[in-house]
Order: sequence, then C-alpha cells, then structure tokens
Amino acid sequence: PVTRFEANVPYGYHPRTLGVLPAVAATLTPGHAVVPIGGARPVVFQAEVTNNQDAKTDGDLRLNLPAGWTAKPAAHELHFTRAGERAQFRFEVATASPGARLYDVSAVARIGTQEYSEGYTITRYRDLETRYLYRKAAATVSGEEVKVPSGLKVGYVMGIGDEVPAALAQLGADVQLLGERELAGAQLSQFDAIFTGTRAYAVRQDLITYNRRL
Repeated sequence: PVTRFEANVPYGYHPRTLGVLPAVAATLTPGHAVVPIGGARPVVFQAEVTNNQDAKTDGDLRLNLPAGWTAKPAAHELHFTRAGERAQFRFEVATASPGARLYDVSAVARIGTQEYSEGYTITRYRDLETRYLYRKAAATVSGEEVKVPSGLKVGYVMGIGDEVPAALAQLGADVQLLGERELAGAQLSQFDAIFTGTRAYAVRQDLITYNRRL
C-alpha cells in the first residue's frame, strides 16, 4: 500500500494509507422509512453528493423508484468546481396506495456517461488507520398497518444513535425533542405521549435529574 506521513499536532506524524475513492460519492438518508398502508403521506429523503474530482463536474441526481411511485422533484442538477465539494438535496417520495411490503429506493448520480450509486462514511481515530466504510445509496420503505390519531403530539428524549423520532414523524405524529430546558420547566401535559430513546438514562443526566416530572 502507498503510505504517507500526516501531521497530527501535538502527537507528531502518523503513517496513513492512500485511499482510492470514487470520483463521485452519493448517500441517501434515512436508510429505512415507514408509510401507513392505504395512506398517501410522502417520505422525505436527503441525498448527499460528494465530488472527488479536481475539475469542473456537471450532471444530475435521480432516484430509482418502484413502479407507481413518484419523486418531487424528479431530478436535481449537479454542479461542482473542485474536489471536496459537497451538496445536499431533498426529495419527496410518494405513492397513492402503499401495500404491506418493502419497497426499494436508490439514488444515482450521473456524470456524463458514468453512474455513481455508492457513498461512504469516514472512521478516523488518532491511533488507528483511517477507514472508509462504503454503502449503497439505497433505502427501503416499509408499508405498515398502523393508524395514527390526527394531531398526535409526542415528546422525545433523545438517546444514542436514535432514529425513532424521524420514524414517528413519517407516520404523521408531531414530534418535539425534549432537551434539558424542556425537561426542567416545560408543560409536559401538552404531549399525548413521551418517549425515552435508546440508553437515554445512561447518557442524559438531565433525564435522571428531572425524572419525577415525567
């Protein structure tokens, strides 16, 4: 492997392996979404495109959708002028009547005749080699038999690596994240339900302090 030395003040220099990355990288979030069966509520996806080419780059970004699904807008134009640039794009995806099954959605960036549908996250720690974790720019949409009361208001105490608030919002609930200020003094009776997230009691001292209010 080709290596180089990278300055890491004040710890000195560390050898780093040369990473060979795709010319254009694309990611799509959330990786999983939920829609009520028989409903027409759109799912909002965020796509991010990273340009690694040290040159002007033009193209477009589209979604591959199941039959009968539509995206708004249908495409976004891509315009980059240098390596390292990133851009984020929003898509609203919907169908008239989803069923009880899984649907596949993926993002594709087209630059000239080339297509790019994979992105990566970077894992970097001081004493370890940098790693690029690759993942397809894809997501699944699950049709679920669930009914949400109109105007349902949910308070949510965030935990670790928690994507439940987004899932509740996808189903139509009005979700408000509760920070220390809200736990200490907000009128909690305004919520129909309050959720505590994954390992919230392990990482949220404010949740422990104001637990009696819940």
